[in-house]
Amino acid sequence: MRGPLQGQVAGEDPCRSLIARMPPEDLRLNFQRSVLMKLDSILEKKQEGLVLLQRVVSSLGSSVEDIDNVFPRPWQTIEEMENMCTHLDKDVDLRKKMILYLSSIGGTDLGDTVSKMIRKLFTNKLMSALQHEGQNGKLRFH
Repeated sequence: MRGPLQGQVAGEDPCRSLIARMPPEDLRLNFQRSVLMKLDSILEKKQEGLVLLQRVVSSLGSSVEDIDNVFPRPWQTIEEMENMCTHLDKDVDLRKKMILYLSSIGGTDLGDTVSKMIRKLFTNKLMSALQHEGQNGKLRFH
């Protein structure tokens, strides 16, 4: 076992004493470098996920962009929502496109993903007319 480094107290962590002697500017640069490396890693993983999603979409023979022709904007009225639900019940291809579209939205967690999907599907005005339980004169959302 080696002895303590010059200026180091016996039993002290050598990395900690080295960091303590580093100028603040070097510490800041090391921190920035570490953060940038982690961000780069996150971007790489995100890109890998997008590639996988594109493979799944292409294997189903449809593209996410196709849905823009069918679903150009959030529903503004209950009638628009009901018409789309009727079409989704009858048209298997449209249903697949809708599933692909919604699955491409993504989010940081389940709650964020659902929130983003709701914002894509409904206007605030329509959401205010709906309620999960259907109380207080609002329609039941199911």
